[in-house]
Amino acid sequence: MSDENETTAAAGAKGPAFEFEPGELAKLADTGFELIRLHSPDALDPHGRPIGKAPFKGWRDEPAMEVDEAIRHLAAQNVGVRLRDGDLVVDVDPRNFAEGDDPLRRLQEDLGVSFDAYPTVETGSGGKHVYMKMPAGTLVLDTLEAYPGVEFKAHGRQVVAPGSSHPDTRKPYRLVSASFTDVPEAPETFVNAILRPVRASADGGGGYSPEWLSRALELLDVSDFREHGPWLELMMACHHATAGEGRDEFVEWSISDPAYAEHGDVVGRRWDSLHTDKGGRVVTVLTLFRELNKAGAGKLVSLEPDTAGAVEDFHEDLFGASAEDGDEREVLSLEDFVGSTEFVVDGFLPVGVGVIAGAWGAGKTINLIPLLATAAHVTPKDWTVRHAELRRHVVFVGEDMGQVKSAIGALSSNPGAASLPEILKWVHYFPAKRLTPEALAARVKKLGDRFTYENEHGFKIRPIVVLDTANANCELESENDSRAVGQMMSALKASGVPTIIVGHVAKAITRSEFAAHSFRGSGAFEADADFTAYLLHDETTDDRYLGVHKVRFAPDFREVAFGTHSKTVAVPVEWDPSKRQERTILNGIPAISSQADRKVRAAVRKLEGKEKRVDDAVTALLQSGEHPTVKAVKEHLGGNNQETGRIINDLCDRGHLVKFEAKDDLEKEQRQALHLHHNSQLLLPQDVLLETYVSKRLGKLPFDDFGMDEVDPLDEAAT
Repeated sequence: MSDENETTAAAGAKGPAFEFEPGELAKLADTGFELIRLHSPDALDPHGRPIGKAPFKGWRDEPAMEVDEAIRHLAAQNVGVRLRDGDLVVDVDPRNFAEGDDPLRRLQEDLGVSFDAYPTVETGSGGKHVYMKMPAGTLVLDTLEAYPGVEFKAHGRQVVAPGSSHPDTRKPYRLVSASFTDVPEAPETFVNAILRPVRASADGGGGYSPEWLSRALELLDVSDFREHGPWLELMMACHHATAGEGRDEFVEWSISDPAYAEHGDVVGRRWDSLHTDKGGRVVTVLTLFRELNKAGAGKLVSLEPDTAGAVEDFHEDLFGASAEDGDEREVLSLEDFVGSTEFVVDGFLPVGVGVIAGAWGAGKTINLIPLLATAAHVTPKDWTVRHAELRRHVVFVGEDMGQVKSAIGALSSNPGAASLPEILKWVHYFPAKRLTPEALAARVKKLGDRFTYENEHGFKIRPIVVLDTANANCELESENDSRAVGQMMSALKASGVPTIIVGHVAKAITRSEFAAHSFRGSGAFEADADFTAYLLHDETTDDRYLGVHKVRFAPDFREVAFGTHSKTVAVPVEWDPSKRQERTILNGIPAISSQADRKVRAAVRKLEGKEKRVDDAVTALLQSGEHPTVKAVKEHLGGNNQETGRIINDLCDRGHLVKFEAKDDLEKEQRQALHLHHNSQLLLPQDVLLETYVSKRLGKLPFDDFGMDEVDPLDEAAT
């Protein structure tokens, strides 16, 4: 789940307000307990699952809040207690009790202990959190099978703090007995009963954090593991990777499958049983890496720590052959094990489900078509964005077929591009239809099946499908609905077809910094995408750039700059077959760029603008009858005279303007007749001779604006 992607329940939903009690939270002041941020009680993740009791990502490492800060956070969001080494909380949930049973009472009776003297928080659902201390370094089981509904939480876990509000009942968590100021040690017999057994160390394990596991599991489709065998092996691999510390992350991932949404307690107990399993085949973290590799995500997670050691302990090779087969087991090299990344645009845009956004009028269609056409091998070969290694079909599903056809037609007129009939064999277009997420995914899959082909090595090359725009293709009541957007993204990923969703940026930000932009609508667009990119229109230079922002690999280049190719064509008109209408069609020309190139280009365009202002000032002075002296030009422009002087000198050095010193280049009589000071410096366009200028000013030649309407001194083609 992502902090940026939580959403609240639908506005206007009826029900009592959430009850927060800051006074309850204040009871933790000066106790040493570590307070962390949790989500708001009604928060949902991008898939529509409640996360009101869940912490923000990175919670294990974020600085703990002081009580005053936590109370401010409690104004609208819940607070958690991050358990330290030596903390122990007995988490009791009566909803998991069998009818007529009280496992907490039985546990105390069986061990001959009492929890009455310990600080106890009544949860918003009617359960209990019983706080205790135990020796530092003690590792405990999370559950005991004989006592369902009773969970033991220790270092590396968190519980909802008193004062917070329960997402379902909206009732607060309250301290109902004892005090947090002096938490007693847990009974020794109780601690001994829940001690985690120390397993033989032959299987190694550990070293991977729960956060790492969460990121790795996000790359696997939980519905692919509905069969018990593969799911169990994956659980064992995750347990091995985290030395048992990734329980919450694996449970959360497992119950994200709607078919097992209510099985959290069962999954948790099964995980706990691995602490006591002894003997038999050991499944290590390499099984997890194998599954990531099969899903095409092997390159998206770090292999650290000590992959080589893990390979030695691996009891099953990456191709599924059993170690008991008697065959010599092949250990893959690191390079083979990590695997490759498949690209649509080599080194820039990978396959997957990505989102690309730009402002209204930024030119998304006319620039994306030629960029993606490089994957179809129909663009000129001298473009710096080369033909992709894998030639694939490109399919545009758009709301403006006229614009798509115009851009494709313009592309065919580029020197070196394929002919229009050849382009249309590889670049296809279909009108958008507003469909449900499931129907849209079915349409994308159908297009994928239609345009997939095998290369000479038997590798299936899938098309890239472009949905332009999200709103035109998917029937969303609101683009801000994280649940609906999450369903759409999940359905598109399940189709297995590389897809790009085109949309609009949240704000029309004019500066060319990609980090300043975001996809308009729910954060689930960006959170669930395999990559994000933004098309920027720098209005100060009229340049356009596409830059990748979020990617799960190191790109060869992060930006593409677009030039423009245009062609005027005479097209027939429907209302009069004898007539033609002139139309200008455009397409972008993609070129590999970078932030540094972009800044240089912007600086050049800015300088060109300033040079044009100087040239315009010279022209205006000539046509008004004033002398175009350096001083007059500076006064005409105002502003920074020193900068204007540098620009004038540069234009003179390059021959666009010619500077004449009145005292050296004019006779005294001429200066007097022209009323020019002897220190004046005249600026004339390169094609205007000084003698001609003087003669015209003195009336010896006809005055014709010095031909300024015909020759632009900054236009090299005209000179």
